[in-house]
Amino acid sequence: MGLRTALFACALSLFAVVPAAHAGSAGKLDFAKPAESSFDRYTQSPTSAQQEWMRTHYSRMRTYAPYFDSRLAWFPNAWSYQDAYAIYRGQESGLENYILKDANGNRLYIPYACSNGSCTQYAADIGDPAWRRHFIDIAKARVSKGYKGIFVDDVNMAFKVGDGNGNFVAPMDKRTAQRMTHDNWQRYFAEFMEQLRAELPSNVEIIQNQVYFHVGLSSAYVKRAIEAATGIEFERGVIDTGITGGTGTYGFETVLGWVDYIHSRGKGVVYDAQATWGREYAMAFHLLNANGLDSFSHPLESDPDNWWTGYDTDLGAPTGGRYSWNGVFRRDFERGTVLVNQPGQTTKSLTLGTSMKTLGGSTVSSVSLPAREGLVLRYVDPPAPPPADTTSPETTLTGGPVGEVTSSLASFTFQANETGAAFECRSDGGAWASCSSPKELSGLSTGSHRFEVRAKDAAGNVDATPAVRDWTVAAGPAPDPAPPADTTAPQTTITKGPASNTTSTSASFSFEADESGASFECRRDGSAWGACSSPKSYSALSVSSHRFEVRAKDAAGNVDATPAVHDWTVRKATSAAAARKTASLALTTASAETTATAGSVTVGGRLVRRGRSVQSARSVKGRVRVTLERRVRGRRQVVRRAVVRVGRGGRFKVRFAGVPSGSYRARGRAHGRTRGRVQIRRSTAKVTPA
Repeated sequence: MGLRTALFACALSLFAVVPAAHAGSAGKLDFAKPAESSFDRYTQSPTSAQQEWMRTHYSRMRTYAPYFDSRLAWFPNAWSYQDAYAIYRGQESGLENYILKDANGNRLYIPYACSNGSCTQYAADIGDPAWRRHFIDIAKARVSKGYKGIFVDDVNMAFKVGDGNGNFVAPMDKRTAQRMTHDNWQRYFAEFMEQLRAELPSNVEIIQNQVYFHVGLSSAYVKRAIEAATGIEFERGVIDTGITGGTGTYGFETVLGWVDYIHSRGKGVVYDAQATWGREYAMAFHLLNANGLDSFSHPLESDPDNWWTGYDTDLGAPTGGRYSWNGVFRRDFERGTVLVNQPGQTTKSLTLGTSMKTLGGSTVSSVSLPAREGLVLRYVDPPAPPPADTTSPETTLTGGPVGEVTSSLASFTFQANETGAAFECRSDGGAWASCSSPKELSGLSTGSHRFEVRAKDAAGNVDATPAVRDWTVAAGPAPDPAPPADTTAPQTTITKGPASNTTSTSASFSFEADESGASFECRRDGSAWGACSSPKSYSALSVSSHRFEVRAKDAAGNVDATPAVHDWTVRKATSAAAARKTASLALTTASAETTATAGSVTVGGRLVRRGRSVQSARSVKGRVRVTLERRVRGRRQVVRRAVVRVGRGGRFKVRFAGVPSGSYRARGRAHGRTRGRVQIRRSTAKVTPA
């Protein structure tokens, strides 16, 4: 439990709850309590009355397993904390393969709580299917114990990986064998969150801790991750001195836009203030945007034995959304109003127009509101409710077929004279059903037809005179146009495979296509194509070079013309001494010698006069150009060249260092004005790494 306070500290982000679980009044706070280790004194052994108090006052708790497992019986509305990619130092045994590394093989960290070149949390590879499996299995086990949901911390769509010294380092990507790109990092996170959502029951809440300013809503991957969540966390809420006025990256109005997007996706937002200042400012901001699904927390006077009654404030139903009023943001409710002055503004003097009470109990008719502050005000004499709406909306058809047509398709557009009205449609006297504009009909028979649509407003009033359109489909209607043929081939990607050099005689490959439902064909070492699925495994591989190819085929029969390819070499596993002995060759002839050691090739020989035999030729002086070559896919490839001077004995020797594993042939010829030739009768060597 000692780690829990450190685990939860992270950057500004948004957090939400399941709509069905929290639906309530937008004018009343739902309190979501962070149950850190300091809160254990209340959850350790509470009485029945204390348990009931917490259930009544806390809509949710963010908790930590396994400590809270035994408390689920009396508080089941608990989220269990998990970090999306943290592997804690000292707890990495068995998890070493999941840790991200740089190009030199050094382990990388989540850049939090770092000193002296290390941090408390290693960074796990969110793109690794094995890490995702490990994480999701833990989440499933916790849900099975009765947790309401999973709180996923550090869903960092920005690249948050470092070397422990404050430096960002792009890790190596095991899927591409290259440094990981920011685009792939975001894609891996979105896919990870989508997989988590798909594998947990639909009634399990998933709370993501995303940061609003990391990437923003311009990223499709950010939106995909949000769609995979029940809600998004806003740590610190608006109680953050880094938030400025306006619409900049850290702007107050940028935060409003982020909250609006979360609401538009059917998510609620919890404002998790962690500072002890700005309590009423945080409350007012919450109520300014609340939609009945949101939650709130603040550390000041929020414990069972120290509870501020202001948290129980209920302003009733809102009479509308937020709006600008005299230089501040305002929202009105049945029993009060809230005012918020964003950062960077001047102090506003505001006349309320009626007597209102502050949360402290003072009666006011005017207020002074500085920047970065808010007020929650209650009416002394609440205004009379508006008269009931008994007026039905009017419906108008704005588009659709007229008279006689030949198409068996029809499309209708329509509108109402009341904002927010819903619609019901029917055709040819059928049953009324909910619909929206445009409404499409298809497969219409020859003859007369009628389409009707009626509006229904928020008060439940229904248009008693629906809009009607009559038309006729003439005999022999033109057939519906066939959809265009799919001629686009899918693209195939290998996501996992063996290292380029390995001693393992087994190999496993994972792959995917950019079209759902695609099938795959595989082959190895140029063999015939055969149907396969991911993962594809091979065993008993020979000690040699190998190639794996896979291509996708979509439902329309289009085949990827550029299969994904993975080349690798299986080498013999020997001791270092045996490997050096195997790699050391001495290929000596009367005229030249070529030797190979691990990673290098040495070529030596003699230069002789043209037309003379090696045995009888007289030694000469001059220069020799030596070329080291190998065969690649049937073609000759020059690996190294060197020009060396020979002595009076005609002898020369040159060493090529840093030569990759493989088989080589050495060639030599006289260089420049030198006369003579180099005869290398046995000129091949094989380099095998030690």
